Amino acid sequence: MSSEHQAPRFCTDCFKGTLRGDVEPRGTVETVYGLPTYVARPEPGREPAGVVVILPDAFGWELPNTRVMADAYAARIPAVVLLPDFMNG
Repeated sequence: MSSEHQAPRFCTDCFKGTLRGDVEPRGTVETVYGLPTYVARPEPGREPAGVVVILPDAFGWELPNTRVMADAYAARIPAVVLLPDFMNG
């Protein structure tokens, strides 16, 4: 076995999907502990029950689908949902 590190290979279907075009993200981008972070909050008048942190996948923190999901969690739980840019872009 070689001691060299080899980058993983991804199949052609690993990064397929569709972007949501029917819903726009409603949150804001703020700096949280030094990281650019998408922040979704519950509707005005609803007290947050807690905080949810979503770690982005290979598509990154700017993908509309992930931001719309954060908005949905914020509305349903209700919670403050943080989607930080852990991968620096």
